[in-house]
Amino acid sequence: MFNYNTPIEEYTVGKKTVYVKRDDMFGQPPAPALAKLRGITKYVEKAEQKGIKILGDLDTRVSKSGWGLACACQNTSITPYVFYPQLKAETQMPFIQTRALNLGAKVIPLKAGRTSVLYAQATRKIQKLGGTMLPMGLTLKETVDEVAKVINDTPRELLTGTIITTTGTSTIASGIVKGLIQNNIKPKQFYGVSCGMSNYKQAKVMERLLSEYYPVKIPRWVQFVLPEFEYYDASDIKVPFPCSPYYDRKGWIWLNRYIKHLKSPILFWNVGD
Repeated sequence: MFNYNTPIEEYTVGKKTVYVKRDDMFGQPPAPALAKLRGITKYVEKAEQKGIKILGDLDTRVSKSGWGLACACQNTSITPYVFYPQLKAETQMPFIQTRALNLGAKVIPLKAGRTSVLYAQATRKIQKLGGTMLPMGLTLKETVDEVAKVINDTPRELLTGTIITTTGTSTIASGIVKGLIQNNIKPKQFYGVSCGMSNYKQAKVMERLLSEYYPVKIPRWVQFVLPEFEYYDASDIKVPFPCSPYYDRKGWIWLNRYIKHLKSPILFWNVGD
């Protein structure tokens, strides 16, 4: 279900070689192809050890976190509850939530609205059931830890130039940065292409996640940049490997646009499909 040793592939962009960390291949069927699930099994294991019987998660219209949670809860005593925003004219459950349902999750639609409001509604429902709500966007310490471990097995020479990853909550980026710090590696450039929260919020989440390990702020070599698309705008550009039209594909577009200014070696960290 989960592949911890994902490959690195080579592609040519312009006159430069780009190395792509195919961390989207972490999730194997029946799990979604999503690197952000690194850490989810450990989180579920800890929850079960604490006697927690219900875990709740709020999906956005494009996230697969509930699907991933349902996979991680397989063969455990925990029942996953997946909430999602239902559009007014919607008569059928979206495919993503259907996958969670088929894996044993309790799937509950909420009237579409602001994410913060929906998260509060879902949290109240889970608390009444005596369960625990996962943080919005799966900003899990366990995920940061697991991503950091991947750096240990990544060729050091590929980490000294430019590293690019697409960020929704900066959880994956925080794990990469943690791993770099642990291995005393300072890349020339590190870009998080923000396809979720604003650059300011991305930085604040990374600051919080890293503060659990280091009494320092975000390294100066970390930069968050914005794509040319809004969060729910899907990109249809052709990419030579599977990636999300809402996340990684936008990061790949950004890479192509600024490839001349990126210092080699260039490593693109593909998060999910």
